[in-house]
Amino acid sequence: MIYTLKEWEKEMKMNRACSCPGLGSCLIPCPWCKIIGFYGPRIVGERKYRACKFCGWWQEIDNGEPYRCIALYCESCGIYDWTQPKEEKDFKPCEKCGLKYKKFQWAIDYPEHPFWDRKREIYKIHKYN
Repeated sequence: MIYTLKEWEKEMKMNRACSCPGLGSCLIPCPWCKIIGFYGPRIVGERKYRACKFCGWWQEIDNGEPYRCIALYCESCGIYDWTQPKEEKDFKPCEKCGLKYKKFQWAIDYPEHPFWDRKREIYKIHKYN
């Protein structure tokens, strides 16, 4: 399943149509977990891709199959982050405190994850079930 630039541009336009407190679009469900508010098109420098920060699936434009990123957590600061699959020794340090991030579970796999509260807020705002 190839993700094209045309699809990315369409999703980027849709993504701008809502500004609720999620980590992604409140209009586009994730193609993998079907949850809204955490999935969307992303851009970092020249890199264009799509990602879901609830289930962890990412996909680069015109670059093949999706993959699951690694969820990260800073125990000192309580900050969540994510990284492309790599060895734990290669994890970047927390930008706030400088300690190394630790692997963590994605919200979809961990019912006590605080993103579930954010999901409920988003669904309440939009009156989704």
